[in-house]
Amino acid sequence: MTADAIDSLQVCVNNLQHWFWVNGLLLNPNKSSVAYFGTGTRLQNTALPTTITVADRNVHITGSLHILEVTLDSTLSLDKHVNNMVKTCNFHLQALRHVRQSITHDVANAMARAIIGSRLDYCNSMFYGMSRKNFGKLQRVQNRAARIVCGVGRRQQSAWQLRHSLHWMPVRARTNFKLATLSYKSRMTGQPDYLAAELRSYQPQLCLHSSSHELLTVPHCNTMLGRRRFSVAAPRVWNSLPLDIKTNCDSLRGFKTGLKTYLFRQDYN
Repeated sequence: MTADAIDSLQVCVNNLQHWFWVNGLLLNPNKSSVAYFGTGTRLQNTALPTTITVADRNVHITGSLHILEVTLDSTLSLDKHVNNMVKTCNFHLQALRHVRQSITHDVANAMARAIIGSRLDYCNSMFYGMSRKNFGKLQRVQNRAARIVCGVGRRQQSAWQLRHSLHWMPVRARTNFKLATLSYKSRMTGQPDYLAAELRSYQPQLCLHSSSHELLTVPHCNTMLGRRRFSVAAPRVWNSLPLDIKTNCDSLRGFKTGLKTYLFRQDYN
């Protein structure tokens, strides 16, 4: 980040403060946080200010931001976010284990999907390109939930069999499901604008067989961090889907049904 970029950021903060004043609001510097995001190498090799002025107060730079229950670290590795999720899910799973003998299988399944499944699905489109280690942590949480719901020990039945009996997609598949669904909505409705603008149909220079495959253009990107942004991740997931799922669905419900069936059959172990 250059000095000019820092100055532009400071101007934006000042304009935001002015907007607050005009609308009878107050920008509280004590509740403001600032963090830099980028690759580890670039952050280490770039001289960055240690403070940013917010409402005439110096706000120190932090290593992570907590926004809408999502913890974003400076390199977007999501390590802290995943660890927080695992801790919270394990707390609720322990409570579910205590009452499991007093409720039916269907009730236990509904509780696990509401308490654990909803947390695994929340903002999970950001998980694309995340490390195998973090995916493994979240998958173990889901596997544990499946064992509690089914009342089966670790050595009695495999986690894959339990998830199959409950019809639960693994964590990585749920991430692809979210990205593919967002792509479908954006392509069919053009909404939201900021996502639809990132998806462009693939137009080959020559008339090729792939022209009829409903492909999206995948922007070139040199960094792993850049490959995780929506404009790159969503086309990659969309292009990996079979043609019949992308073309034979007239409604969002039909698309989700076909997509879930396809992803459920994939091997994500």
